[in-house]
Amino acid sequence: YPIQRVMTYDTRVRVLQTRQETQQTADNQQVVVQAFCTWRVSDPLAFFRRFSNAGERPIDHIREAEQSLDSTMRTAMAAVSAYRMDELFTLGEQGSRLADLEQQMLAHMKSTIQGVGAGSDLVAPAPTAAGTGGGAFGIEIVSVGIARVQLPEGATEAVFTRITAQQDRLAQAIQSQGEAEAAAIRSRADAEASQIRVFTENRAAAIRALGERESARF
Repeated sequence: YPIQRVMTYDTRVRVLQTRQETQQTADNQQVVVQAFCTWRVSDPLAFFRRFSNAGERPIDHIREAEQSLDSTMRTAMAAVSAYRMDELFTLGEQGSRLADLEQQMLAHMKSTIQGVGAGSDLVAPAPTAAGTGGGAFGIEIVSVGIARVQLPEGATEAVFTRITAQQDRLAQAIQSQGEAEAAAIRSRADAEASQIRVFTENRAAAIRALGERESARF
């Protein structure tokens, strides 16, 4: 007394992962993306007010919150369309912009869930008397990342076909170059052999003439 009911929430960081979804890059390439976010209950009272209609147990509220987070995260994944394929996956000196994509997704989720504006450097709202901040949802988005990126099955086959064709062209080019070099080597060898034969024939003729002159005296 006077407490009639206590609702306890685990405020440790949780991990939520989306299902795989097809996204289109800025250069009209199709990729299958799976994202994740880490989050925690930062304002239990705001969290309760937002999700208590989902059920009587804290786990019911957690599940309802994760459904909202999943929907927001899948919306944030549309940011893939702002990047070209070679910007996200590159071996160049400038490196990949995948981290920029993740930061953009993080900003979107914080803007939606925590009410943090795009120009606020992703700083969460100041703590309130009821809790530790987190906007109307009572949630703090800790991080957002890309868990997996892969090509659709059809695109994968097309990529393998292109790679095979490129390797075939490379092999043909190397073979043609080798045949050309072999022909040049054979030509040089024939020329040198001809010169050697001419030299040896001339030398042999000179030796025979000398021998005949020497033998004539006897």
